Amino acid sequence: MKTAVEWLEKELNYIEENKYTSYIDLKIKQAKEMEKEQMKRACIRTEYEDKAWQKLMEKQFEQYYNETFKNKNNETDSI
Repeated sequence: MKTAVEWLEKELNYIEENKYTSYIDLKIKQAKEMEKEQMKRACIRTEYEDKAWQKLMEKQFEQYYNETFKNKNNETDSI
C-alpha cells in the first residue's frame, strides 16, 4: 500500500539534476510528518481520561506505523 506522500516522493525522485533537491527532500519529510499525525489522530480519536490507556494507544500506533511504513522503506530515522 502506498500513501499519497510515498507516491509523490517516488515521482519527484525521477527528476534529474534538480537544483531544488534538498528543498524537495525537506518538503517530503514535512509531508510525511503531517501524514503520520493525521493517521495518529484518525486512530486515536479522543483524549482518554486514563493516561496509561492513552500512552498504550500511542505506543501501539507507533509500533503499527513503524512496522507498516518505516521498515518497508528501510528508514532508520524517526519521522
